[in-house]
Amino acid sequence: MNLVTYFTKSHKPLLDILLKTSEGIEKKIIFQGEQLCPSARFKENGWNASCADRIKKLADLPINHELHFFSDTDVVLSSDFEGWCEYFVFNKPQDFVFYGYDTFQWCAGTMLFRQTEKVKRWWNALYQICEMMGQNDQDGLHALRSAVKPTILMDVMPTQNVCNLATLSKPETPKLWDGSDFNIPSECKAWHSNWTLGVEQKVKMCEMAHGKMNKI
Repeated sequence: MNLVTYFTKSHKPLLDILLKTSEGIEKKIIFQGEQLCPSARFKENGWNASCADRIKKLADLPINHELHFFSDTDVVLSSDFEGWCEYFVFNKPQDFVFYGYDTFQWCAGTMLFRQTEKVKRWWNALYQICEMMGQNDQDGLHALRSAVKPTILMDVMPTQNVCNLATLSKPETPKLWDGSDFNIPSECKAWHSNWTLGVEQKVKMCEMAHGKMNKI
């Protein structure tokens, strides 16, 4: 399996944590993008363009039918994550994208897929709609899903395995994280530190999640 991630200079501290928690995954594809969002904060100036650029990088990956997991840098992985991914996709069709779950919608910050011809076409279509609308990857994803019927299997990964504050509070909308303690399911294989703003806060959440998942 290939672990794929994308970072800009502002998110290097988060990348370091992701790489520390994914040491067991041998194959990694790491893209560095321009700092298009100077503040590096959610939906501020340049954020949409930076998110769209990540999809362009996925569209440029070669068609090799290999399993890939795309991860935002603010994600912490369990030591057996790669094995879990391979088990989860066993007997699945070749053409699929599985997303993380966010409140009432799919999350493009964690995506499991094989890079097939059909999946590559999906990334190209998603990038084009993001460019056309000036939108980020997640909003572009839902706009595209409402406009066309995908020719590949698309669904969410199990929320007890790929987790965030939204999966913990579901079906209610979570509050932005203020640094308080939180519980992580014992079955969690990937924790996404969203629902908090700013790199410093995300680093704190990732470090807390890493400690909980490894019982440090």
